[in-house]
Amino acid sequence: MKKILFLCTGNYYRSRFAEQLFNHLAIQQKLDWEADSRALALEKGTKNVGAISWYAVTELLVRGITSQGNDRYPQQAAQEDFQTANLIVALDETEHLPLLKERFPQ
Repeated sequence: MKKILFLCTGNYYRSRFAEQLFNHLAIQQKLDWEADSRALALEKGTKNVGAISWYAVTELLVRGITSQGNDRYPQQAAQEDFQTANLIVALDETEHLPLLKERFPQ
């Protein structure tokens, strides 16, 4: 099974939405891929309420996707996440490239 890693600032909305949408579509298409997601700056999510954004859950439901893993709280990216991923997608280059360079220069 190949792994795609979605990154965003807080692992609360964008990356979680992308992870669940991708996994739903991968199952439908019988792809040999699985998505996961992580935060680049978990500490910036101080105003987040709960494990995942209500907006992400709502937008998944609009698309007919019953959200999985809603009880998992946001997780900070670690070096191991980059080593185990076959493909890495940072969801906003302007916002996330500086964080990647600062926190994971290698």
